Amino acid sequence: MVSSHTWHWRALIGLTVLTLAGGFLLPKIAVAPELDEQRVLATLPAPIRGPGDLEDYRNELNAYVADRFPARPYLIGWLNAARMPFGVSGSGKVIVGRDGWLFYDNDTHLGEIRNDPPLGAPTAREAMYHLAGRTEYLQQRGIKYLVVSPPQKEALYPQLAPYWFKASAQRPAMVLPGMARAAQAGDILYLYDFLQEPAKSSPGLFSRHDTHWTGLGAHYGYVGMMNRLKAMGVGEDPRPLSDFQANPVALWGPRDLAMMLGVSSFVKLTYQDHSDKQAEGRLNTIFLGENRSWTGPQVVDTGQAGKPVLMMSRDSFSNALVPFLYSHFSRLILTHNQDGTWREDLINRFHPDVVVLEVIESGIPASLGDGPQPSEAAKARIDAVVKAQFPLQSMPR
Repeated sequence: MVSSHTWHWRALIGLTVLTLAGGFLLPKIAVAPELDEQRVLATLPAPIRGPGDLEDYRNELNAYVADRFPARPYLIGWLNAARMPFGVSGSGKVIVGRDGWLFYDNDTHLGEIRNDPPLGAPTAREAMYHLAGRTEYLQQRGIKYLVVSPPQKEALYPQLAPYWFKASAQRPAMVLPGMARAAQAGDILYLYDFLQEPAKSSPGLFSRHDTHWTGLGAHYGYVGMMNRLKAMGVGEDPRPLSDFQANPVALWGPRDLAMMLGVSSFVKLTYQDHSDKQAEGRLNTIFLGENRSWTGPQVVDTGQAGKPVLMMSRDSFSNALVPFLYSHFSRLILTHNQDGTWREDLINRFHPDVVVLEVIESGIPASLGDGPQPSEAAKARIDAVVKAQFPLQSMPR
């Protein structure tokens, strides 16, 4: 007769074997959820060379086994899909807001929009100095300069962010444009002003499952940008959205936040962008280096003879914006901000009519971190404005 104690262990061993077998069989019978954790998975550790390596080897091997377990993406995706409705995230890079909206967390818990840490006098002055230096450098060559900044998702839809989130009116994107105007340092166009009103009646300016604005949101930004460039003496009136073609909503469309949680297979994707089919049929693109992805430096000839030349350093928000620009310029010189936001080499090589820096609002201060020094007159104006904005902060030179 088998004791109850023996049956207990037999049942436990059997359940363990079945669980492990199921984990290895699952990929054979079901498609794995998409999962992009924005990190490199653990690799097989190097062989042990001595007793001192034993502890590190054990930890590295545990990480390797956990990362490579075949059922891992299924378990992560299923678990995150189950807890999303309760506002719980399974990733340190994703915050679950209200009504299923997802927000990117760069370890600051949406700190840039909460102005945490707060913008200080030294950072503001450095940004203003380099903005003025760049603007003056280009003015001497007959070139216009404009900084264009799309709003972050949580800035535009704070009511869909978590209950604890409060946007600050003192965040850099709200403060620096006014300081630049007051100091006559240059032009920072915060596109929040053009998206704020339509966002009140439509959630479609961003996708709930992706970091970036949609084609609709980008079009509002494009209208603001082209109107500002026209006021600066470059370009023409923006075109209505009806002039462009809406691309079908696709299962493989932008969905970065859902992929970080492994839930893109369990949610309804709604991201939609737009194209200019007629203009895109005339494009001729030449890459300036080995990187032939969208982030690589490139020259796009549009076939629009006689129109201005635009040079734009950009981030990923530009992907939905650039199709609206093709018909307005004869040539676009496009670079990525990761290669530098001030490309004096390409300015002197291509002699554009206008240089635009497109950068998401959280990146404004850092993107204005280098460039030519401004004139002494500009420095004096900037110092006065910074002192008025931050009266209690000293500014060591």
